[in-house]
Amino acid sequence: MTVPAARAAYVGLGANLGDARGTLRQALAELAALPGVDASRASSLWRSAPVEASGPDFVNAVAELHTTLEPMALLRALQAIERRHGRERPYPNAPRTLDLDLLAHGESVVDTEPLRLPHPRLHRRAFVLRPLLELAPPPVAAGPRTARRLAARRDRSTPGAPCTMNSLPVAVQTFGLLTLSNVFMTWAWYGHLKTLGDRPWWIAALLSWGVALFEYLLQVPANRIGFEGGINLAQLKIGQEVITLAVFVPFSVFVMQQPLKWDYLWAGLCLLGAVYFIFRS
Repeated sequence: MTVPAARAAYVGLGANLGDARGTLRQALAELAALPGVDASRASSLWRSAPVEASGPDFVNAVAELHTTLEPMALLRALQAIERRHGRERPYPNAPRTLDLDLLAHGESVVDTEPLRLPHPRLHRRAFVLRPLLELAPPPVAAGPRTARRLAARRDRSTPGAPCTMNSLPVAVQTFGLLTLSNVFMTWAWYGHLKTLGDRPWWIAALLSWGVALFEYLLQVPANRIGFEGGINLAQLKIGQEVITLAVFVPFSVFVMQQPLKWDYLWAGLCLLGAVYFIFRS
């Protein structure tokens, strides 16, 4: 009888009820002990705010299993472990004692009602991508564009590697481009007040539109890079507001010759509070 070859499978773990850390550690041990699992390793534990869910912050991890189990058999084993830990599904995205998601299974591509592989929303979930990155995920697990960025992150410290845009961390690419975008946005919105104040408004509007085009040529790729790299919409928005104020204040003072006001500082402190709560996980 031919023994099936072991394949690498990746399982996402999450919990936000009870002793979430203890539950994940126990679940990792149970995964390693499954029949048909030859070897396993696990990422660090990560904390994240709920995404499309409610309740306390989650504790997340990813496990890599070398298993001879087929995808559906492994899925049933994961569901059995969830039930042993009291997993209930009273409504969609309810808080959970334990959540086990099969993210990828070798090169398997599955599209059925109970299981889709690779996981269709994997590339948009930072709380999965970050622990997954510790385990050197296969390209199929993250989607081609996200996988390229993850690979660039892993390789950016290689001696002699050229420094390119894709070798920079996602946050640097995203907020760097957004900063450049905001320079054009600020000039488009307010620059005409200084340079075109004596011209008809429609001329100012047309010229401002031309300047704003460069804003969008930078902003659209910046938001795509960030969103696909795991930065959520709220973080993109708050980051944008912080950058807007950081660009606006020197523009207002040095270009428009407006007086520097303490209100700018208070506004900045309020935004820093928003940054803390949005980015703390």
